[in-house]
Amino acid sequence: MRIRARAMIHLRFSLWECRLKGNLDHQDSPGDLLRIPWRVPEICLPGDVPFESFWTSGRHMCGLDAQGRAYCWGSNAWGQLGNPAYQPQRDAFSAMPEDFRFQVLALGGQHSCGITLEGVTQCWGNNRYGQLGANDLGPVAGDHLFRDLVSGDAPATCGITFDGDAFCWGWNETGGLGGGPSENLTVPTLVPGGLKFKSLSLGGLHGCGITTDDLAYCWGQNTNGNLGDGTRADRAFPVKVSGDFTFVQLTSGFNHTCGLTTSGGVYCWGMNDWGQLGTESPQDMVDSTVPVLIPGSR
Repeated sequence: MRIRARAMIHLRFSLWECRLKGNLDHQDSPGDLLRIPWRVPEICLPGDVPFESFWTSGRHMCGLDAQGRAYCWGSNAWGQLGNPAYQPQRDAFSAMPEDFRFQVLALGGQHSCGITLEGVTQCWGNNRYGQLGANDLGPVAGDHLFRDLVSGDAPATCGITFDGDAFCWGWNETGGLGGGPSENLTVPTLVPGGLKFKSLSLGGLHGCGITTDDLAYCWGQNTNGNLGDGTRADRAFPVKVSGDFTFVQLTSGFNHTCGLTTSGGVYCWGMNDWGQLGTESPQDMVDSTVPVLIPGSR
């Protein structure tokens, strides 16, 4: 997930302070579920770095300053912080080597990727499933010029070229990368279907994207309605999300996706066992194979 920080604001919260506050400020007791959206008033970051933007994963976070220098913290069990001098430990705050400057990053659970200021895509960390996109320690294979990257809960990454083509690499169980049969993709592989994308979002075993005509398409595992196409059939190629919606933004969890429409409504689909779809009561916490409107949005 990518978050824009206000320009030149020094974020001084430490991870220790963040843990004391807890993950959510609106909890009646530990373990309570939030079934409707709730504003979290503060974000917690270490150090005194003027971040321009930062990204999160389940195990680590990274941020860029105005000069494109990358700083990462959290788990470094697989070298995902990009600095081999740091041992695998919690809450390491690591500046990446000075000769790497980035314009965008993408973080998976055990790996990280970034596009340098020169337009070269590099990945580092765990490569068990090919999520680094190369068979050696060099740049991602294929000489593709990507303008954006995304990673999700699974060990995989996707990128969009300046022409709108989507390429993915890494763990491809149930065709979650849109690359056909469920074999891991060790190099960037074109998402089939001939679609041109404006943005992408990766979940656990599925992916979604917004095309240049603002339509949402998804592919991969569909057990819980993850693809929003009204079925539960897995798809190794993109299928259109049900409804006449046009979208400006999508974000995917492990088994669900939410999207912001051009009219300002927020719709979600997929698994809902913890209220991921924004339903207000336990009785409504059932999966949905089609988009449902989040209470309180337009």
